[in-house]
Amino acid sequence: MGDILAAQRHRAAIALIQAGERVNELRLSVAVDTGDTEYLAGAGIKADVVHGVALVGMRGHTQIPDLQHHIRGLGRLLYDLQLHSSDQDSNRADYYAAQGGLMTMHNSVFLSKKLSSIDRVTCSPLPNRHTALYVTGSALAPNGEASTSTVITDILAVHDDDLTNISMGKGELNSSSTLRNNLTQEQDINSDGIVEIPIPSLVESYGQSAGKEKFYSLHWQQYDISGAFHMACVTYHNTNDGWYLVVPDHWTGHISLTRTENTSSATVEHGIVFYYRGTQRDTPVPFLAIYRTTSSDRQTRIDRAQKSGRFVLRSTPGTIYSAEFFDCNWDCGLTEDTLKEQFHLIQPHWSNN
Repeated sequence: MGDILAAQRHRAAIALIQAGERVNELRLSVAVDTGDTEYLAGAGIKADVVHGVALVGMRGHTQIPDLQHHIRGLGRLLYDLQLHSSDQDSNRADYYAAQGGLMTMHNSVFLSKKLSSIDRVTCSPLPNRHTALYVTGSALAPNGEASTSTVITDILAVHDDDLTNISMGKGELNSSSTLRNNLTQEQDINSDGIVEIPIPSLVESYGQSAGKEKFYSLHWQQYDISGAFHMACVTYHNTNDGWYLVVPDHWTGHISLTRTENTSSATVEHGIVFYYRGTQRDTPVPFLAIYRTTSSDRQTRIDRAQKSGRFVLRSTPGTIYSAEFFDCNWDCGLTEDTLKEQFHLIQPHWSNN
């Protein structure tokens, strides 16, 4: 079959393998010219059946920290390099299909014009059992430079035998619905086996935090094969203190936040207080606070977490997370038990880079 990418220079290879026609061995190789040195990397996949391979490439110069091949089996992904593009008009994904035991080019789709790098790639099923690649990277800023705070994701899947960029609307140049501040990575936030994309929404700051700090809720979008999406859930992510809370839908538009800190000797306590505001004319009223208490003394941590009105949410070595409800003429939709269920610690992500 030969090296199907040998002539495709300035490319990074990302492969989405679909079940289908029998191919004895699929060999991928990619030649990358950094200006000074040409790198050649390759890998083989042996499988009973292979239908097609989606290859994502961005033309331009590249940085190669390490040549690694991640082969996760049939129906998973293979990728070699991260590539930084200087010509976004050529950002594209090529689909190679098996015909008579050979891999031949079937079709190509454009990636977002604003996509300036491939920083991470995630493979996930869609709700209708198709498999998709989530290709995420820095977005171009208005000045033409790669943004340090904004990312964009292209979602690629094979539909009706063709590779499609389902997140890019017809006639559009970018996957605009996935363009966002890079507050946290796309992930399976609700544990249903499908990756969701977090879209930040500004939450009003109040009290001592007013005008000094920005808070965001994250609206997690789940896509289907048609490119339509629905909101899987809403969370508040406190990345400073390492936790997030899945919040009821009816909180949206009625919540203000403030940050508190209480330090004494070897004990540090950080808190987030949630306020309810019915209308813009109403004065915000506190209804919930969540605390992170750290101390070298275990009993001190326990005493702070169990002081009057508080209850423990989670504990880790050296840290206790606790909460308390305040009297408020509003049903926030949470109880002590449901708050514990919807409170989570932020876990580090495995990197695809």
